[in-house]
Amino acid sequence: MRWPLRNQILMPFVAIQAATVVCVTAAAVWFSVAQIENDIDSRLDSVSSTLRTADYPLTVSILEQLRDLSGADFVVIDDREVPKLATLTSTDDSEPIDWSQLQGHMPETRTTINLAGETFIAQRIPWRRGMQNESIFILFDQTEWQAQRRAAIIAPLIVGTILLIVAIAASTFVSRRIGNRIARVQRQVVKIADGDFSPVTPPRTDDELRELAETVNRMAVILDE
Repeated sequence: MRWPLRNQILMPFVAIQAATVVCVTAAAVWFSVAQIENDIDSRLDSVSSTLRTADYPLTVSILEQLRDLSGADFVVIDDREVPKLATLTSTDDSEPIDWSQLQGHMPETRTTINLAGETFIAQRIPWRRGMQNESIFILFDQTEWQAQRRAAIIAPLIVGTILLIVAIAASTFVSRRIGNRIARVQRQVVKIADGDFSPVTPPRTDDELRELAETVNRMAVILDE
């Protein structure tokens, strides 16, 4: 089976470039997603640290101010795991929030909770002030996190796809150019074999193919003489 020299140059070159672009893109996606994960952890840790060191009583107005500053919702539950205060409200008055989803979660552990038709990334921290033994749930909307994650994935994929297309196009152009130059020398040799010893203009690029063309021209002159 005939395998043109152009394809011998193109296929390995494209395969190496494709593998490189795919690896770089995968690494960029992984680092971007890891950065989003770290951002969520940092925000949870920051809000948790603020609440642990707070010496003021928790009220709805204070929780709402914290929500405006952090972008998180808060639910305060007592030792019976019954909600006392919450910044989260139901969008459907006919279907109250199922607060039982808050029960059974270990403190200081990040988890996922479904409340009011939304999915939240949550962390429970203990809140002990005097005789009160309460807990606070910090809730970050997972929709925002997923949107950031999709954006972190899509951007490297778009860049990687564009780079791959450009690499394939450049490789195809180079391989075709080399293949056409080789075919030109081949046609000259065929003409010499048919008795046409007229020389051809060597390529302008000073490389091995130009040297080959000049050698064929010298051979044609000798045969003509």
